[in-house]
Amino acid sequence: SGQNLPDYLLVMDDDTYINMKTFEREFGGSGDLRPRRDLSPPAESEPLVMAGCLVRQPVRQLNFTFPFGGFGTFISRGALQELYRPIFCDPTAPDYRQALHEDKCRQLDRDVVKEKHYFKDGMSIMELMHSYVTLPRYTDVRNWDVDNHYCLHSDHAFGVFLNFYNISQHVKDPWYRNVPQARVWSYKDSEIYAKPRGVCKNSLTELGCEAGVEVCHYATPQWMEFETK
Repeated sequence: SGQNLPDYLLVMDDDTYINMKTFEREFGGSGDLRPRRDLSPPAESEPLVMAGCLVRQPVRQLNFTFPFGGFGTFISRGALQELYRPIFCDPTAPDYRQALHEDKCRQLDRDVVKEKHYFKDGMSIMELMHSYVTLPRYTDVRNWDVDNHYCLHSDHAFGVFLNFYNISQHVKDPWYRNVPQARVWSYKDSEIYAKPRGVCKNSLTELGCEAGVEVCHYATPQWMEFETK
């Protein structure tokens, strides 16, 4: 795209707290990051999407995972390049490359969440996502009907595009070795599966998150101010 992309893009809510000193240590290569049993932190040039807290279900029931948005999502430069890469599905297009575009064009034909209607040849996944959630179908609630509606939570929509369009490398999890769309990793095995584990437990309650946590959801301005003094 010709753009200068960051090493990592952090997508978070306005009540998300991330300890940036910890983040820099873990993702800068000097930390002890073990995403999904991998032995070393992947370089930022590798396509990687990691959820601060990953929501998953038993594989035998539902082969779909998505980031719990309030805990943040970390997107490497390599994954951003995939998000911004133009997709050409017309074989006659000058920039069409079968090996580069075939898997994403095949996914468009599957039309899992009725996204194909919004695709134009040469679009990137980022542009497709933008069209999918900003055109009138999304905002015109009063005129929704069976064929014209939108019912995805933003976390679910994010999970669909990140997983099914192969934005990230496949997770190193034996339970998902036969699930090609398993692409979102979890930060230090932090998942909601039956019950929260890892940083997924760091959700602000009446007592607040513990001091020194790496990630916190539902963090208030008052708590953030206290934590960073």
